[in-house]
Amino acid sequence: MYINLDLFYNSELSPDQLLQLVCIKQKRLECINEAFLEEFEAKGLISYVKPKNKSQNRLELVRLSKEGESFLNRLSFVGAEDEETKILAQWIIKEYKERDGGFVKNKAELSRRIKWFKETTEIKGNKLALLLRLAMRDTYSNDVGMSFNEYKKQNPRAILSNCAENLFWTPPNLFSRHYSLSESALYTYFEDNEEYVRAVWDKNLDENGNTKK
Repeated sequence: MYINLDLFYNSELSPDQLLQLVCIKQKRLECINEAFLEEFEAKGLISYVKPKNKSQNRLELVRLSKEGESFLNRLSFVGAEDEETKILAQWIIKEYKERDGGFVKNKAELSRRIKWFKETTEIKGNKLALLLRLAMRDTYSNDVGMSFNEYKKQNPRAILSNCAENLFWTPPNLFSRHYSLSESALYTYFEDNEEYVRAVWDKNLDENGNTKK
């Protein structure tokens, strides 16, 4: 099993805490130590689902948060590029190069961020392709002939992402290395327009995510 030791050491988690996060992810209730939960919650690594009945305790309700899922995914992320990621990266590069003001800094980093996004959100395949198409259609470019704020007034779904890699994750500063969905323009777009995106999915894809004929 691959573990990114630099990321692990920088997280300041102990090996026991890492094991606890894995137990929570796999819902191994018999292995979860309640003593760790408060610290995990303070770090934003866990959350709780709503109870279905009053008899459920918090061990049955605890789940990894999006940040927790992201951390474990990045911890074990090797960086190998699968075929779907390769195709999506090529398509995005072509779209951004044709866009006025659009650019790609690092093709390999784009692929890494695409794969991370897929693994963290579980949005992949045709659903991700459609989400990307919608987001890129609503992304501001220099050729619209107005400022971003003016464009945003006309199109409330508008986002700003001139750099292809930053569509998936925008580093808050030059030293940032830890991907986070809270800094993902694409995931924010999905959350802000989820009803719209899901309606497009339902219209174009069947229950298995395949394109409707």
